[in-house]
Amino acid sequence: MKKLNIAQTIVSFLVVGLIGPASVFAATSPSLGTAATFGILSSTYTPTIANTTITGDLGYTTLSSGLFFTVSGSTYTDVSGVPAGAVYQQAGIDQSTALNTGPDGLNVQTCTPITGTLDAVDLDGAGPMVPGHFVPGCYAVTGAMNITATTNIYLDGAGTYIFKSTAALTTGADSKVILNGASACDVFWAPAGATSLGANSTFIGTDIDAAGISIGDTVNWVGRALAFGGTILSNHDIISIPTSCTPVTPTPTPVVTRHSQTALPTPIVPIIGVIKVPTPLALPAGPGKVTYNYTVWNVGGLQALRDVSLIDDKCSQIRLLTGDINGNNLLDPGETWKYDCTANLTSTTTNTAIATGYSNDPYHTATIATAVATVVVGTPIQPPLINVVKVPSQLTPFPYGGGNVTFTYTVTNPGVVAMHNVSANDDKCSPVSFVSGDTNGNNLLDPGENWVYTCTSNIKVSTGNVATARGDANGLTAVAYSFVNVLVSSPELPNTGFSPAGFTISWLDIILAIAVIVLAIWLIVVSKKGKRRMNI
Repeated sequence: MKKLNIAQTIVSFLVVGLIGPASVFAATSPSLGTAATFGILSSTYTPTIANTTITGDLGYTTLSSGLFFTVSGSTYTDVSGVPAGAVYQQAGIDQSTALNTGPDGLNVQTCTPITGTLDAVDLDGAGPMVPGHFVPGCYAVTGAMNITATTNIYLDGAGTYIFKSTAALTTGADSKVILNGASACDVFWAPAGATSLGANSTFIGTDIDAAGISIGDTVNWVGRALAFGGTILSNHDIISIPTSCTPVTPTPTPVVTRHSQTALPTPIVPIIGVIKVPTPLALPAGPGKVTYNYTVWNVGGLQALRDVSLIDDKCSQIRLLTGDINGNNLLDPGETWKYDCTANLTSTTTNTAIATGYSNDPYHTATIATAVATVVVGTPIQPPLINVVKVPSQLTPFPYGGGNVTFTYTVTNPGVVAMHNVSANDDKCSPVSFVSGDTNGNNLLDPGENWVYTCTSNIKVSTGNVATARGDANGLTAVAYSFVNVLVSSPELPNTGFSPAGFTISWLDIILAIAVIVLAIWLIVVSKKGKRRMNI
């Protein structure tokens, strides 16, 4: 096998590092004509027993099950041999035109070839080393096109996005298509095979697929399912045609900055909160169903949180009910997202919900919150519930060397029984002191009371710490945790000729610097060897 020498290796580094962004073929949104008003357009429509909500029109020739759907618009059918209405037929024609005809037809436009797993696509034009981010354009996959379960893809910037494939389109459970400056009006999917959307996923755009569309349980779809000539199956889904074509305000995409003189924004510590309340708290008659109700909110309040998710170790079918008021897939300051999940319990069960989110800035700093609850089975004892939220006085980085930060802890009782022996502690700060909240002075954390504690500490380096709150009632102990970070800046770099406020360094800069050093050493070695030969 031929080996590269040091010089060849360096050249390879330099070539790779200096290649420009890949070009992406531009795309144009096709006219949907009368099909634009349809949330679902199919020949056979199969709604399962769980109700589906359709904001828009519904069209079908055959309804293969009961009336398990709600439609806000008109319904156009061909039931019992009655000729389909002119609007239904024209919508089918317009669907075909948008897919196949004219310069704006989806299958006519020239596209950039990409791999089949969209969340793994590393598109230079969307930012080096940021898989799953796309800029406006037309993209084509040879074979199946998919989005992996629990992952996201981002549509960065205003413009038209077209995704085509020569086979099926499949999205995994809990995956998301996220608008990051794009509009749902200008996102189009055109697979040659059938479409299958995973349970609890979020999907954006108009999917034109006469091969059939299967929509998993509790899918939130902003766009249109157009399968005139094919079958559509839905199950407890929400399908809404876009009502506003104003692009969502874009958020920064994390990119590798190359010799940038533009200052990055100041990092802000994100904080998320979650409360979980089971209904009922006790099943005295024995095994039965319990519905967990979750509230997730933005504690920090200085910026939106992105990629918000909620999981529970004992309940898997979590549904987002309400809260994303503007439909931008961001947990904005002031928003409260409501979820629920139902489980069948056969014995006394303690479970933990975990909410996560990321700062809406180039740093994508993670934040996490947990909520623990116990449901008693076989006895009428009501277990206690407790929650704690911790907020530092400093949400932006301290200068190098750190400083004093005061943590404020708010302990609440979301349950139905008062608690005694209530305490709050912190693994990196002591003592944690009670300030206020026991409004009736009974030394019990009553439902509805907010007990406030504080603790001050000198932080010298970036630190993550955990607060723990506990309370007792009815022979049981409730526990809650709160996680937060305090940031401290690193030492400043010396003056290099760049603007101090705007100087940034990237991995590319580091690689190039190392390459230059290695090259210089290699040249020195070669030069010395040459001199030795000459002396000989």
